[in-house]
Amino acid sequence: MHRDLKPDNIMVGRHGEVLVLDWGLAKVLGRPDRVAEGGELDPVQTDRSRGRAHQTQVGQVAGTPAYMPPEQALGKVDQIDARSDVYALGALLYEVLSGRCPYIGHSAFAVLEQVRCGPPVSLHGAPSPVESLGFDFDLALDAGPQEGLPLPPSLVAACERAMARDPADRFASAGALAAELQAWLEGAKRQEEARAVVARARGRNLHF
Repeated sequence: MHRDLKPDNIMVGRHGEVLVLDWGLAKVLGRPDRVAEGGELDPVQTDRSRGRAHQTQVGQVAGTPAYMPPEQALGKVDQIDARSDVYALGALLYEVLSGRCPYIGHSAFAVLEQVRCGPPVSLHGAPSPVESLGFDFDLALDAGPQEGLPLPPSLVAACERAMARDPADRFASAGALAAELQAWLEGAKRQEEARAVVARARGRNLHF
């Protein structure tokens, strides 16, 4: 498990490959932290993690508050598993959809307290930042009849499930979340292709 997934730690290579950086807080599944029994987190430190301003460690909690799951924010090290990384990926999706990170505060402690207290502002009914972010696909393809450019309900649902407060309610793995997003992308592509076919047909005076 990475335990500190955030925009700063994810890069896209020149050939489109995704690179996950800074594994300084990583935990090997099936191998307990050295001092987990005492409720503390004993992270591995790297030069990069020590040098990053957004690499936040607060007391016995290590990670970046705006993207960490509640169990990590509460210092419940024994409850952190693959679904904790799923939550962080959901937080990244939240930022992609909304244009802002899930929690915003004047300090790391303030953000940490927000994470502990409840979920972020709901994405339901929120407009999409697609134009400002420069995406080249239509986020409104499966959206409902809302004003402006609403977010696709299926992506909002995936985000909410990934960021569920209870780990048992999240996707079981990052792969399961990826499959959900891939299914949406493929569906969006099919809708785009279907619209192109209809447009060509209309150009030939065919009616549907």
